[in-house]
Amino acid sequence: MEIGDYANLTNFLNDKAIDGAMIKLIKETDIDFTFEIRQKPNELLTVSKNVGFDHTWYCGPNKTMKRRTLIEPF
Repeated sequence: MEIGDYANLTNFLNDKAIDGAMIKLIKETDIDFTFEIRQKPNELLTVSKNVGFDHTWYCGPNKTMKRRTLIEPF
């Protein structure tokens, strides 16, 4: 991605989409990306390059809830 490019951010809980937003890349460093969240002025999202644009993890009691964040550039 290049500065100024847009992407869709989707959050999943147990493989069901629970929310989403349009984001815009405003800064890139050697270790992370910083996005502006279009629907929430003055809020930023920083994503580590180690994690990437498709990140899945488990949380909750006994690690039974599957969470996923997906960023799809366009």
